[in-house]
Amino acid sequence: MANHHTDPNTPSKPNRAALVGAATVATTTPVHSNRRRWMLRIGLLLVACVVITLAWRGFDRLLNDRSLIIVGILQSQTGPMAVSELSMIDAEVLALEEINAEGGLLGRPVKWVIADGASDPPTFAKQADRLISKDGACVIFGCWTSASRKGVLPIVEAADHLLVYPMAYEGLEQSPNIVYTGAAPNQQITPAVQWCHEKLKARRFLLIGSDYVWPHCVNAIISDQLAALGAEKVREMYMPFGSMDASEAVRVILETKPDVVLSSVVGDSALAFAQALRAAGVDPLKTPVLTFALGENELHTMPLHRGVTSRASTDRRMLCSSTHSRHATGATAPCKM
Repeated sequence: MANHHTDPNTPSKPNRAALVGAATVATTTPVHSNRRRWMLRIGLLLVACVVITLAWRGFDRLLNDRSLIIVGILQSQTGPMAVSELSMIDAEVLALEEINAEGGLLGRPVKWVIADGASDPPTFAKQADRLISKDGACVIFGCWTSASRKGVLPIVEAADHLLVYPMAYEGLEQSPNIVYTGAAPNQQITPAVQWCHEKLKARRFLLIGSDYVWPHCVNAIISDQLAALGAEKVREMYMPFGSMDASEAVRVILETKPDVVLSSVVGDSALAFAQALRAAGVDPLKTPVLTFALGENELHTMPLHRGVTSRASTDRRMLCSSTHSRHATGATAPCKM
């Protein structure tokens, strides 16, 4: 029988399976380790990207406010000035809609709040205060009459807010909180008076206006200009604001027979005045009426056969209105009807 005793001092042969297993472990361990490292790196990179994105968005929000920009629109929706001011609301809303359609202002959407000044200066002041303090308006577009603007002026100055005033005005006022976009007298009033003197050969002028600040200031400026031209002011008179009774004004015009009537009558009163002239048979070719405050808004509300105003002056351009037509066309000077 063979002796299978193994000498303990004799080294044994290595097991083949063990050698193969060891080699496999030795080979695969670095590969798995590298994969784990890459996965860890990718994961950390994704986390970093997420953190950077969130941080950038937060930083962007801090630097760039995306909240609503609130704009106040303050015009008369009721009262004697509504006939003139309602179309102003339409124009202002249209402009804001166009801004939003283009992406807003500085990436921020614009919202507007409309308030009714009711053709009353104290109401304008109260509504301006509400727009600023309660509605959060950062700017107000509005007012028509100078009386309403003067009512709003101390409100916007006290709050350090901004009013954009769209109408012609008498000048004689300056505020860092109001943007005056309309014509001053040297752009509207004095060129028209000069034209009447030179082209119509007018020497006798009758001045009529609504009884509030703008017509009084305008007529004071005209009076000085007429004196400088050597022309005569046959009468200066006023209709109560919002009055529809123009009978006294028409009576004086028929009595004095001026070469030209210069009118700063506004709103519904301007319509009543024009219709009263027509009813009295005043011929606009013989007694021209040049108005500083009658435009297509008012003409659109007037029956075609009832108008009489022959000329209108606005911002260095003259609008021609006819008793036979409701259309107004721009011209370099008043045109004959």
